[in-house]
Amino acid sequence: MKRARWTTLIIVACLTSAPSWGQEKKAPTVSNGYADDVAQGWLARANGYVDQKRWMEAKEAFLRYLDEHPADVNATADLGLCYKELGDYERAIRNFDRALVLDPGHWQALYNKIIVLGYHVDKKAEAKKLMRELRRLQPKNPDVARLARDVAKL
Repeated sequence: MKRARWTTLIIVACLTSAPSWGQEKKAPTVSNGYADDVAQGWLARANGYVDQKRWMEAKEAFLRYLDEHPADVNATADLGLCYKELGDYERAIRNFDRALVLDPGHWQALYNKIIVLGYHVDKKAEAKKLMRELRRLQPKNPDVARLARDVAKL
């Protein structure tokens, strides 16, 4: 009786771990737990560097994090902020645009894109046009109202 039970368990184990007919068995992957922990560490470092205004280190940490989480809209927008602060305005705009593709309502990306367009790359008309959208997204935000007043003077 014991022998039959063990044989049954072995057969069941083999059947459940074998690929279905017509399907290739995929190579085992490393658990995402470790990679995700590492990525989260990079994100924590990046945010700490932003708080300290250490833009180069923050940029590098965000890039490492985004290798594992490329669809993280906040990290993408924050990477754009790093590029803005480092004076790489084209990369800043690319990251703000990517964040806005990921989330069209991400007002912080739009806010920072308007600043870059209006004050750093001399695209004032585009900044003013985007300002209308930002006001629609954040009608009661005092920072947005202040930026709208400043952009109107451009």
